[in-house]
Amino acid sequence: MTILHLVGPLRVGPVDVEIRTNSAEFAAVAGAAFADLRSRSSRPSVGTVVFETIEHHEPQLHWSIRRDGEPCELQLRDDAVMVQQQWEFNRLVIENQRAVIHAAAVQRNGTAVLLAGQSHSGKTTLAGWLAAHHGFAYLADEASAIDSVARVRPYVRPLGLRPDSPIAHPAQGMAERFMPEEVLVPASDLGARIADEPAAAHLLVFPRFDGERALRVTPVSQADALERLAHLTPGLVRHGREVFTRLGGVVLAAPAVEIRFPHVSEAAVIITEWVRRP
Repeated sequence: MTILHLVGPLRVGPVDVEIRTNSAEFAAVAGAAFADLRSRSSRPSVGTVVFETIEHHEPQLHWSIRRDGEPCELQLRDDAVMVQQQWEFNRLVIENQRAVIHAAAVQRNGTAVLLAGQSHSGKTTLAGWLAAHHGFAYLADEASAIDSVARVRPYVRPLGLRPDSPIAHPAQGMAERFMPEEVLVPASDLGARIADEPAAAHLLVFPRFDGERALRVTPVSQADALERLAHLTPGLVRHGREVFTRLGGVVLAAPAVEIRFPHVSEAAVIITEWVRRP
């Protein structure tokens, strides 16, 4: 097969990435979705990774993804190939940076708000809302890497927005072949600024979307915050003390709260007011 289309170079954490594909349609969709990852960092790359994302028609239509020639997935449907490509990017961040929290992050005045939680907790929507409506710069989503001085490193992957998301975006209804249930939207498409430098942790938020209850803000103790972060950090088992020390640095630097919210706008107001405090 002939590979005719290139997406990249993209900067995924500390790594430069290229996607090579034989599908013009996939290249156009991926190029638009990953637009904010186009390499513009002044920091040197630790290497280049090449993905070959190939459309096959025999024995039936399917897709394969290989990373530097090694298979990642070889039997993907149309509606799974973009999800898998995004997950491979997340994997690169986790592999190349030791302390990576399952969290989103935004930045304001050089300091970061870390939004930590499992999938469907509302962290992605909250990060997008803060960036689109409250003047925060978008810093990271899903995989927030923490360095040795409790700073969050940029990983500006696209936001995954579902059809019922309160965030209106221009990609709604587009690229349904590859993203029928969740559209990957660059934060810049929402009018958000993109952060390209690390930011020190200033506030740690554990969001909980709850459409049935009123807004509730609960302080979280340092011990509880550290335990929660430990459960959200896959590198802790592998790297142990170093990662635990970095999580401790975040907890010491940033007060922690849990915010249960029925609508993202209410939680965003609380966070914005908190960040304005001295």
